[in-house]
This record gives sequence, structure tokens and C-alpha cells, in this order.
Amino acid sequence: MTRTGSIYTPMLQLVIYSAMAVLMFLVLYMRGDASAGDLVAYITLAGLLPKPIRQLSEVSSTVQRGVAGAESIFEQLDEPCEVDHGNVTRESVNGRLEVQGLDFTYPGTDKQVLHGISFVAEPGQMVALVGRSGSGKSTLAALIPRFYQHGQGQILLDGVDVQDYTLLNLRQHIAQVTQQVTLFSDTVARNIAYGDLADALARTSRPPPRLHSPRASSISCRKVSTRLWAKTVCCSPAASASAWPSPVHCSRTPPC
Repeated sequence: MTRTGSIYTPMLQLVIYSAMAVLMFLVLYMRGDASAGDLVAYITLAGLLPKPIRQLSEVSSTVQRGVAGAESIFEQLDEPCEVDHGNVTRESVNGRLEVQGLDFTYPGTDKQVLHGISFVAEPGQMVALVGRSGSGKSTLAALIPRFYQHGQGQILLDGVDVQDYTLLNLRQHIAQVTQQVTLFSDTVARNIAYGDLADALARTSRPPPRLHSPRASSISCRKVSTRLWAKTVCCSPAASASAWPSPVHCSRTPPC
């Protein structure tokens, strides 16, 4: 969108001023019996045209951004409901994660992303998935909370297949940190605990984690009512995820 705007505006201005140059030439060449005042008035009015035309180009750019955003929203609304055939619920889990012979292929493709993946992560143990870009690390992390339905193999949480958990209950036991950390234009407290944890800070005396940022080093970790503005303060992904205990922690970035 930015590239389109950077090309569209200069091209529009080039067309406008080229047309103005041709217009001035024709006026001077074909002025006939027009007086000097008529000529000045005509040129002045013609000179007022470029500004509103440029403003129309800016409106066009805004409309294009709105259309692109609307397409994303409608795509999200048109997504089918997630499959949830599980019937197991647990108040809490120990966090033992076992992957057995896991295979996965994205819908609509024939290329297998994961093949025969097996490992065990004991409670409290940190397991790093290392590989080149596109090797399936993020895909594997997305299969644990059932963002995708895997094919062959099993993913067991405390000995129970994740497919057998209800979707809501399974995701209540999982904390995930992605590479893109989003800050909401709200307080520190609400950036740490949102969604199901929206009222968690009001129910506990535990302070939030310390912020890690060169530009936010002077912010106390107890000033939870401080309002943040998007792209002004960057919290550590690991700190954001560790704000509340979760037996399973999926992270694509190492903690600071």
C-alpha cells in the first residue's frame, strides 16, 4: 500500500502539471481578443485546480487501505468454526508434553511439512526447536493448541491426546509468544492480562514482570496503571508470556 501511494501521487502530479503546461500554451496561443485581466483570471483559476486533485489522490489512498482492511475482516468473518470434538477438561495440568510420530500437511497442498516428529518435554523443561526458516518449527508450535488439525501421530498433554481436550480448556493451559508482539493503546496491566485474564491483576497481589526496553528502562514494574501507546514501548516477549504461570509455553523467540 505504501509503495502504491509513493508511485500514485508523483504520477498524478506529473499528469496535472503537464496538463497545466499544455493549457498555458493554448491560452497564450489562442487568447484572441481576451484582455490581460481575463487572462490573469483564467490562469489563476486553473492554478487552483492541482491542490484539490492532490487531495483526491490522498482520499483514494485512504479508501484503498480501507478496502484492504475490510477484505481481511471479511475473510476472518467467513472462516468456518474450529472443529471441537473433545470432551476432556482439566482444572490444571502438570505440563508433560509428548509428541509421537507426528506428520502434518497444510490443507490444499501435497508437500509434507512435518514427518515423523517425536520428542518429550517434561514439566519445567525447556525444549528448543532448531532449524532453518520454513522447516516447520512454527507449524509444530501451532499444532499444540490445535490451530491446525494434525494428520498422523499424536500430541499428548499429560498423557491425553490434545484432540480429546475441549478447545477452550486446552488453550487455557497454554501460553504462546509469537515473533510479532502487539501492544494495545492501554495500560500496562491490560497489556499483560487481557482476554480471560482481564481481571486477574485485581484478584492477585503479584506484581507484573519487569519491562525490558532501552526506551522504557525507567518505567517501574509496579506502575501497572501507566498508559502505553502503540509502538512507543516494547515489552519483552518472554516477560509478557511469563506474566501468569502456564504449564505449556510455546515461544518462537528466546527469553531475554
